[in-house]
Amino acid sequence: MKQAEFSTTTLTENRSSDAKVQEAVDYIRAKCTVPGRAVGIVLGSGLGGIVRHVQFVHAFDASEIPHYPAPSVDGHDGRFIIGLFGTHPVIVVQGRVHLYEGQGVEAAIFYTKLLSALGIRTLVLTNAAGGINPDFQVGDICLIRDHLNFMFEPELGRFTPATNKYHRPAYSPLLLSLMKQTALEARIEIKEGVYAGVKGPSYETRAEIRMLRNLGADLVGMSTVPEVVAANSLGMRTLALSLVSNPATGVGSKRLTHEEVKIAGEQAEEKLACLLEMFVSKQLG
Repeated sequence: MKQAEFSTTTLTENRSSDAKVQEAVDYIRAKCTVPGRAVGIVLGSGLGGIVRHVQFVHAFDASEIPHYPAPSVDGHDGRFIIGLFGTHPVIVVQGRVHLYEGQGVEAAIFYTKLLSALGIRTLVLTNAAGGINPDFQVGDICLIRDHLNFMFEPELGRFTPATNKYHRPAYSPLLLSLMKQTALEARIEIKEGVYAGVKGPSYETRAEIRMLRNLGADLVGMSTVPEVVAANSLGMRTLALSLVSNPATGVGSKRLTHEEVKIAGEQAEEKLACLLEMFVSKQLG
């Protein structure tokens, strides 16, 4: 089979994107000292309050950094924070851009590429997700062990080779094991499952949820997969945590709302902050 070839236009766009990332890197380094060894953390829907547990060294608004895309969804503040979790350095992305916001793939993965360019090798992603598995309850924290990519976004394909696409696990087994150990020590129950990434912005139909359940999905959401694909192509180790913010359509009887997602995130803030701080300490200690 002939390997896929990319057009001259695509290659030009890649070079343009890399130049924009470098401009953002130069701006950040001119404003503050970037720690040489840190963990990158992305905070998803309703989880931005976790930054209250981070000691800020420098915080950038999305509008301040050249080419940095600003989230347009409520519950995503759009800040890039260099700070400390306890005594350990972290770089926190408070609020993400989703594919459904219409800014394109490059906007959805810009901060992933930026973190990599700043030297981050370990990336922890968080999100709010709908629970497909009937054993999952609202407020549960779940480790993502693998994903189903239903985002149907061909531009993501250029971040992986056309053959042997997943030659290694998308989610680091070492980091998965470390987080499980962390949860045991913290006496915080965490669950584990497969995340189905869909493009959105509408919630799924009952038929779609039945299909995803039959394919092995335990959770469903509209983020994370683009970042994981990009991070792996950049040689980063990834870990992802989902907060079950609502039952998926047909699993529960309530009408799904974004406000419900935000409330669940606020209620889980203390547990997630504890897990993340202990995990960072183990990773960098």
